[in-house]
Amino acid sequence: MPRARIASAAVRGRSVQVNEMRTPLPTDLPPSGVSAWRDARTRRALGAYILRSGCLLVAAMALLFAGSLALDDSGDAKPGLPEFLPFILIAPALACALVGVVSLLNATRMAWVLIRHPWRDVTASFEVLEMSSPNGQPVLHLAENGQTWRLTPAAFVWRWGRFASDSQLLLAAAPGRGGVVATPDRSALVWGGRSIITAFLLWRRR
Repeated sequence: MPRARIASAAVRGRSVQVNEMRTPLPTDLPPSGVSAWRDARTRRALGAYILRSGCLLVAAMALLFAGSLALDDSGDAKPGLPEFLPFILIAPALACALVGVVSLLNATRMAWVLIRHPWRDVTASFEVLEMSSPNGQPVLHLAENGQTWRLTPAAFVWRWGRFASDSQLLLAAAPGRGGVVATPDRSALVWGGRSIITAFLLWRRR
């Protein structure tokens, strides 16, 4: 099934997406049982994730500063400026700050798990559960040697779509717990957590 077809169907969130593209695993992974942190590509991917999170916080500070310049001492827009101007600067600043902080917290959790656990080669299927949120509720069903994980990627649609097209993924996690999910080439990492919302939506559709 072509990558574009899988991704577009997943965004609509209408049906289960079972991955059919099988990507050969790279040969440069650390030996079995060795910490995933030992892998240079993994560290670079996590560094890029942290950099993006930091950029969001910098953008938030810049927007907040610009918004503060548009306010007078009483908290209203300065004379001659549209009343909505401070709002359209401060509102996205708060959104960027929230996403940036949550992303950095996820990066901290990912680093901790990567240091403690090796990469597992897991089979994967992907679906998006229908709900009112535009982001949908993505779910990765992962399995290895009888062990299973049902994880929800902590990411927006343009990031979790990268994990929708491979029948093999890498996972660093304890059995039955949340952890780090990566594409086989480790170019993209995401925190996959156990979600109460996911559990409820799966229970409701039975």
